[in-house]
Amino acid sequence: MRGCFPALVLLACLLSGVSSVWCEPVTVSYTDGRPSAQIEAIDREGICYGSLVGLAHTFGASLYWAPLTGKMVFKLGDGEIKITIMNPTVIVDDLVFNFPLVPVLEEGAVYVPMRFFTLLLDRISPEELSWDSPTRTLLVKPMPTNLSVPQIEERENGTLVTIPASVHFDQIQDTISDPSWLHLSIYGGKLDQTAWASVQPKGAVNQIRTYQYRNSAQISLLLEKGVTYRVYQKENPNRIVVLLRKSSEQTPTFCLKREALDPKLDQTLWAIDTVVIDPGHGGIDPGAVGPTGLKEKDAVLDIALRLKKLLEQRLHLRVVLTRDKDIFIPLQQRARIANQANGKLFISIHANAGRRRSAHGTETYFLSEAKTEDAMRVAQRENASIRFEESANSIEEIDSEDFLLRDVKAILTEMVSNRFLKESQDLAAIIQAELVKQTGLKNLGVKQAGFYVMLGTEATMPSVLVEVAFISNPREEKLLKTRRFRQKVAEALYRAVKNFKQKQEQALGSSPTIPTQ
Repeated sequence: MRGCFPALVLLACLLSGVSSVWCEPVTVSYTDGRPSAQIEAIDREGICYGSLVGLAHTFGASLYWAPLTGKMVFKLGDGEIKITIMNPTVIVDDLVFNFPLVPVLEEGAVYVPMRFFTLLLDRISPEELSWDSPTRTLLVKPMPTNLSVPQIEERENGTLVTIPASVHFDQIQDTISDPSWLHLSIYGGKLDQTAWASVQPKGAVNQIRTYQYRNSAQISLLLEKGVTYRVYQKENPNRIVVLLRKSSEQTPTFCLKREALDPKLDQTLWAIDTVVIDPGHGGIDPGAVGPTGLKEKDAVLDIALRLKKLLEQRLHLRVVLTRDKDIFIPLQQRARIANQANGKLFISIHANAGRRRSAHGTETYFLSEAKTEDAMRVAQRENASIRFEESANSIEEIDSEDFLLRDVKAILTEMVSNRFLKESQDLAAIIQAELVKQTGLKNLGVKQAGFYVMLGTEATMPSVLVEVAFISNPREEKLLKTRRFRQKVAEALYRAVKNFKQKQEQALGSSPTIPTQ
């Protein structure tokens, strides 16, 4: 479970011989009154280094990483910064720079020298950035805007969207993408995304999104079905006008009635009859290791075997384990096992690890873009298991730009649909409630993040990843060592599957026999 890439950590120590100490966080201060933000920081010989994950989260950037090589890509809008741990060479778009100080790895997280990284970040940011060393503050000054918030008017024959502008634009490009998104790319456009976020859609506009890039702005409107559009640019005063009208020709729609389906066949296809349990790590990958030496791989395998027994004996379900002994299974192969088994639920079981021993509690994840820095860290630690994948094909596939150098946001965008996102959220909520009830551990809630082990199952079955307790916490490691606690966790997961199965099958109109124990 540790994401600290042992070889790189050793290299960092040998090359630098410099110790790091935790220090006061970096403050991100906005000159336009937006709330300030805090970024975790370390001090190395008086130099302030900021968390790269924290910077990405604060600025809404995408962070792509390849653990096997130590390479990371920080993508903000249409610009990107490529760095490598313990390497002074940095690539900003197509320009190559040399850091006077190298990015470093500290307890599984990457930190960059704030003074120099701010200069590079300023090159790709739509806002003006500067670093104030004495106060450890990153100052953010917004650029002047030339696109004001829109006026949306409902008319008898459609909806009129007027976007006031202070200049005339040489080029405006409009495109349509599914499902009914109209995208306006305005070259030279600058807008205030915070102000636009307060605009309420109405009429034929169901949703509004904005994106600010260095040289352009994009305005995306989610339109009602059957709406046609025309885009004009007018002067005196300068403005962009979008005219939306209902199509005069109604496209016939077809509804597949439930009665038309064979009820028996329908229930057979969707009834929850196979559960895939994935005990995390295994073999050469120990996962996290507790203060007294308990290995994550051993604790979660025992819980998985106990859960398998409960589901088979009490619910008479078919249960498939991605591993039933201490062996290493690549992350992508685990998803293939689940799909080949025609699984209806996928539950990956793990033990958490915090940077501080005081961290404690239980949490459950479903697959989606991480919303918090903590969630990003958990996903990074779990995804770091790929460093143990030794086969040539596996490394080539996983370390390619098509896989590792994409974040979950990009992956989810490319998927036709995550059919079971809502079900995964529901299953995660039920599991979390049962875990807290059965174990009495602190409730850390249901969260979302990008776990490679669930990629490939998200479109075929509800999928969750459970962090049952913090193995890095002395008290919770002690609990994880006991048969009683492991059985409690298995009971909680069993009850969650039982409740979820009953809820889903009742929604389908079936009447399965649910045992009462």
